[in-house]
Amino acid sequence: MTMNVASLPIDVVTVSVTADIKPPRLSLVPLYQEQPKYSIDVIRAQQSGTVKLAYSLSPQGEVLNINTVELNVNRELNISARKALSKWRYRRGIYSEERYKIIFDFTLE
Repeated sequence: MTMNVASLPIDVVTVSVTADIKPPRLSLVPLYQEQPKYSIDVIRAQQSGTVKLAYSLSPQGEVLNINTVELNVNRELNISARKALSKWRYRRGIYSEERYKIIFDFTLE
């Protein structure tokens, strides 16, 4: 059975944008980021897992108020992830009061 596409009904949608709507920020891209460090003891023990951290940003682009949300790694890897994130820097700007989240995945290959 063939269908003539031209005969299908088409809905027309009109979209209007007002001047006070700001485009969404799709993602935050750090200007500087440091990766968490694996200690030799952690490597020897072949420990791996994830750490989910929540944080906020200052107008200067500094990472503030880091909290561990979820983890399935040992204390050392959690501290390593928090230290690394504290050194990240973002572009200066006005950031909302919302908390941002990131997951560090520690995997040995």
